[in-house]
Amino acid sequence: MHASIETARTIEEVRLCEAKCAAIYWNSWTNVSIRLRPRDISRVPVSWTRYETRKSTLTGAPRAATNPINSLLNYSYSLLKSEARLALLSVGLDPTLGILHADQRNRDSFALDAMEPVRPMVDAFILDLLEERILTSRDFVELPNGVCRVRAPMTHDLALTLPRWRQLMAPVATDLAQAFRRVDPSAVTLAAAPHRKLSQATRTPASSPSPLLATPRRKRPQRPYASKAWGTPRPEPLLLTPNACARCNEPVVKRRRKHCDKCIPGVRADHARKIVVVARATLAVQTAAGEDPRKDPEVNRRRGRAIAQGHRRNRERSSDYANDGRDEKWFHFHILRKLDEVPLSQIAAVTGLSLAACSRFRAGKRVPHKRHWTALEAMLKDLMG
Repeated sequence: MHASIETARTIEEVRLCEAKCAAIYWNSWTNVSIRLRPRDISRVPVSWTRYETRKSTLTGAPRAATNPINSLLNYSYSLLKSEARLALLSVGLDPTLGILHADQRNRDSFALDAMEPVRPMVDAFILDLLEERILTSRDFVELPNGVCRVRAPMTHDLALTLPRWRQLMAPVATDLAQAFRRVDPSAVTLAAAPHRKLSQATRTPASSPSPLLATPRRKRPQRPYASKAWGTPRPEPLLLTPNACARCNEPVVKRRRKHCDKCIPGVRADHARKIVVVARATLAVQTAAGEDPRKDPEVNRRRGRAIAQGHRRNRERSSDYANDGRDEKWFHFHILRKLDEVPLSQIAAVTGLSLAACSRFRAGKRVPHKRHWTALEAMLKDLMG
C-alpha cells in the first residue's frame, strides 16, 4: 500500500489508495463493543452493542449512522470539522475549496481535507470513551427512519472536547497556510472548464511575495492525543491560565481547585485527620462535663438491644427467603427493568428505604434484600393494572 501511494501520479490514484487503507482500518474495528448497564441490554437492538461496519444500512455510507459507535464518530467528526473551518478562516484560507475532497455546493471540502491529520486523535478518544464509560439507553435515540442519534447529556460532554480539537487544528492550519505561500504563482496554470474559456485578461495576476515570509515563523510542536491521561470528557474545560497549587506551587488547570492532582490525596488525608482531632476534642469536652455518651448505661443498653434485634431479624429473613426459587436474575428480569419509569418516592414508600438507596437499586448498582421484592412486585402489578 505504501508503494502504491509513492507511485501515485494523480489525485484519483491517491483517492483509490486512501479508500483501500480506510477499508483495512475500519475492518480492524469489528471487535469494538460498547458497555451498557445490565438493565439496558434488553432495551436496545443487538446491533447496537457492537461495531459491524462503518457504512450505514440506510445509505451505504458513514452518513446517517444506525448504531451508537458510528453515531459517536459522526458527531465527533462534525465537531472537528467546525474547528477545522474556523482554523482555516483564521489563517486566510477558503474552507470550501477542496483538494482531495471534490468541490461540492454547500460543503466545506477543504475543511474535510485539513481535519485528516487530527482524525486519529478523535478515533483514539472514542475508543477510550467506549472502554471507560458505561453507556445507557438514554444516551442515544433511534429516529423513525432508523437513524441513531446521540442525545443529551452525552452531546454536552462531547462538545467539551472542542478546545482540544481547536488546539490540535491550529498547527495544521498554520502549516497549510505556509505551504500555500511557498507556492510559486508563475508555475500555477489554471485549467479552464470545458464549457468556459478563460482569456488572458481574466486570469488572476501573479501576486507579490507575502511579507509574512520575511519573518521567521516558529513552528508549533505537535501535541497528539496519545495517552489516557485525558480520559473521558470532563464536565468543565481546562483553564487557559493555570493557578498555582497551594501546597507545591505546581500549575492547576482544573476550575475550583486549589491543589494539583499529586497533592490531592495528601490534602484529603490531612483533612480526615483534622476531623478526627476535632471529634476527639469534642468528646473530651463532653467527658469533662460529665456528658460522655459512651458511659451512659441506658444508651449502651438501647444500642445493644438494637444490634441484637437487627442480627436476629437478618437471620430470620435469610431463612425465610432461602428456598423461594428467586435469585438476582429473576429480580433483574421481573422487577429491575420495569423500575425505570417509577418515581423514587414511590419506591421508597413501599420499601421504607431512603431515596439514595432506592436510586442505587433503580440504577442497577445494588440489589435490595429479598424482603423488598414482594412489595416491589405488588407495586408494579398495581401500576400496570
